[in-house]
Amino acid sequence: MESKEKTRLLTEIKNLEGRLELTLRESHRLFQSAFDALSAHIAILDEQGGMIAVNAPWRRFAAANYLMMAAEGVGWNYLRLCETAVGEGAEAAHALAAGIKQVISKEQDEFTLEYPCHSPTAQRWFIVRVTRFEGEEEGSVRVVVAHEDMTDQKRAEEAHQRLASIVESSNDAIIGMNLDGTILTWNPGAAQIYGYSADEILGASVSILIPPDHPDRVDEILERIRHGDRIDPYETVRMRKDGTRIDVSVTTSPIRDAEGKIVGASSITRDISRRRAAERERRKLSSVIEQTDDVVVITDRDGVIEYVNPAFERKTGYTREEAVGKTPRIVKSGKHGPEFYNRLWETILRGEVFRGELVNKKKNGALYHEEKTITPIKNRKGEIINYVSTGKDMTMRKEMEAALEQARAATIEKERLESIRALSMTYAHNILNAITPIRSYAELMVKRMELSDPKVKWAQAIIDGTGEVVRIIRKLEEIDRYQTTEQSGIKLFDVDPIKEKREK
Repeated sequence: MESKEKTRLLTEIKNLEGRLELTLRESHRLFQSAFDALSAHIAILDEQGGMIAVNAPWRRFAAANYLMMAAEGVGWNYLRLCETAVGEGAEAAHALAAGIKQVISKEQDEFTLEYPCHSPTAQRWFIVRVTRFEGEEEGSVRVVVAHEDMTDQKRAEEAHQRLASIVESSNDAIIGMNLDGTILTWNPGAAQIYGYSADEILGASVSILIPPDHPDRVDEILERIRHGDRIDPYETVRMRKDGTRIDVSVTTSPIRDAEGKIVGASSITRDISRRRAAERERRKLSSVIEQTDDVVVITDRDGVIEYVNPAFERKTGYTREEAVGKTPRIVKSGKHGPEFYNRLWETILRGEVFRGELVNKKKNGALYHEEKTITPIKNRKGEIINYVSTGKDMTMRKEMEAALEQARAATIEKERLESIRALSMTYAHNILNAITPIRSYAELMVKRMELSDPKVKWAQAIIDGTGEVVRIIRKLEEIDRYQTTEQSGIKLFDVDPIKEKREK
């Protein structure tokens, strides 16, 4: 009986040992499966730093990176490997070795280190955590070294930092608000544009930035944001802290949380006051160009016409459609030689302003004079991109100058004739003074001599001749008096002495 009982008990013990062994194997299998399923690269070390277990991610990483513990890893002393590391990454390895020692010696409960581990094809970052637990044997220590790939997290952090840096350094106002329009974030660009500091504005409604008498679409925009719409840029007016108004361009987009739920709105506002002012100046300048009486022509660098103002159309007879795409040769008159145009082009190609007078030809063939100025237009690199030609019509001035020149020539001729007349009158008076005594002597001879005396005939001839000279001189004096009083209507006398003598 006792023998059978003993046999039964032994059988039960063996069966129990078998089941226990199966349970232990199953438990080990389950542990290893869970251990291998972890994403971190994990090694368990003894108190000397030797590896007594590694999981599958550790083995795969080691094999992929050609590490010495590429096979199982078990049996290698990880602590010694870190302590003796050289080259790239050695500094991080030495720091990890020091941390492992501190955890083993219980100076620290946990050690954490972030480090780069770049491959030839990619940049990677890891975080290693070192912890300990008590071993099976009394006083023994086991250390868990877990390396976890944090590349995605690191890149997300860097992207966040870049985005934060962009937001902080942007000159645009970047404002975050909830769906009720309450301002939650406020960058330095917003403070610069609106004049409010972050402390002053956070928690306030975005409506504080809208002029009371200026209708805006904020409520409509927030409603569209709730439905996930992005608001394309639109131009409107905003109000600064000091009450001044500014022209702005606003873009608004939804803000979503990690689950994709819309929790707020992000508004980017750009101050376009300078652009608007520049546009007003351009419109003013355009209006001046359109209304000026001076001809304005804009060409490209090759001299092809891109724009003409209405004055060009009026002066030349060519319409804008007829001129654009042509060159200024359409008004060339042929009055200037090649040397003139060579000098013109040499001047403007050097980037200098050309000034000169041109004779051009209208569409109907009529010539006109222009005072021309051609100015090169340069871009920021100093390259010539256009030419602006302005022309002032000089035709009337040229006609007046020609009339003045004709009048000046007539005046000079008149002065010359006046000089001749004055000189002639001087000679006439001198002649009169010279012949008066001669005539007096001849008249005296006629009175005192007998008529039969042949000398009387000669004396009478002298009297008749000098009388004729005197009559001519008197006529010249009458003409001189007439010219000085011509505006009084004195009739011009006939000064032909021969004709006068015949009439007598």
